[in-house]
Order: sequence, then C-alpha cells, then structure tokens
Amino acid sequence: MTALIIKEFKTLRTTLILVMGLSIAIAGYCIYEKTYFIIPIFCVFMPMIILGISLGYDFKSDFQQFLFTMPISKGSYVLSKLFYGFAFGLLGAGAVLIIFMHQGDVATKYIVFLAILTPIVSIFLSSIQLPFLLKFGGEKGRIIMTMNFLLIFAISGIIKEKTEFLENIAKQLSQYSITVIIIATMLIGIILIWITVMASIKVLKCKEF
Repeated sequence: MTALIIKEFKTLRTTLILVMGLSIAIAGYCIYEKTYFIIPIFCVFMPMIILGISLGYDFKSDFQQFLFTMPISKGSYVLSKLFYGFAFGLLGAGAVLIIFMHQGDVATKYIVFLAILTPIVSIFLSSIQLPFLLKFGGEKGRIIMTMNFLLIFAISGIIKEKTEFLENIAKQLSQYSITVIIIATMLIGIILIWITVMASIKVLKCKEF
C-alpha cells in the first residue's frame, strides 16, 4: 500500500501543490478574520475533492486494469484512496486542538472529543463516496460527488436551524462519561468506515478489468 500512496503523490503532485497553497491561504484568512472553525471544516471536505481528482486520473489512464494484473489486493487500493482523508483528518484534529486550546473557552475533554471526531468524519466522508465513484466512473462519479456535497450542505443547514435539538442532545450526552462517548464514537466510526470499505472492495471485485 505504501507504493500506492507514493504513486498518489507523484500523480497528483501539481494538484497537491495547489491544494497546499490554497490551504495556507485559507488558514491565513481564517486567522486574520478569526474564523478559526473553518480550518477543520476545510480539512474534512478537501479530501473528498482530491479523491475525485485521483480516481479521475486512474480512470483516464486505465490504471486499475494495469494494477490488478499485479499481486496487489483490491483492499490495499481502496485504503490508499482514503489516505487523503486520514492525512487531512489529522491536520484538522491538530487545528481543533490548537484553536480551542488557544481560545480557552471549551473544556479540555470536549476538545479531545472534537479532535478525535475530526479524522473519523474526514475518512468517513471520503469512504462513503468511494464505492459510488468506483461503480459509476469519472463522469457519473462527479455528478454523485456533487450530489454528496449538496446533501451535506443541506444537512448542515438543517442542523444549524435545529439548535434547540442539538442542545437537547448535548444535555443528554453530558449525563454520560466523556470517555464512554469517545469510545462509542470511535467504534461507530470504525464500523461505518469498514462497511464502506467493504462496499468499495465488492464493487472492484464485480468490475471487469
């Protein structure tokens, strides 16, 4: 799988340089405007875009057809595509720790929870669109990716309006130990990611190369 990740860096070298420049610019803007919360959100959503670009290159070059003539498992290929979600998730977790620790108005246990939640969400959002992109290819995959973004923004808008509902959930969760909540969140996240990874592997097994 290491070789596949190195291949990703070489293939998307120009794209990743642009992403790095964009990330620095957005981080600088957020720090200047003191809208720090945008940084971890950016780290969560950016891997979805990079994943679509990466698979687009693979489809155009018939890389999958070439790859699976070698002794490389489909699972390794799928996991390599989630590397960006993992990497940006760690950056987002670091941003959460730095931002909230600096502000000092959030309890440490909740900061740790948000830091753990960030990479889980980042990986999951990439993994949930991966089987669709693998199934339908570049053109239809981009349509599905756009629909995913619209769905996520719609859900975000609904959540924003339902502040009372979220406050009630927060009150309910506050009755439990933060350690239990963190462990439960991690387990649920791992299970959901595992399901989507298995779905992606199944799609690849059903495809003819």
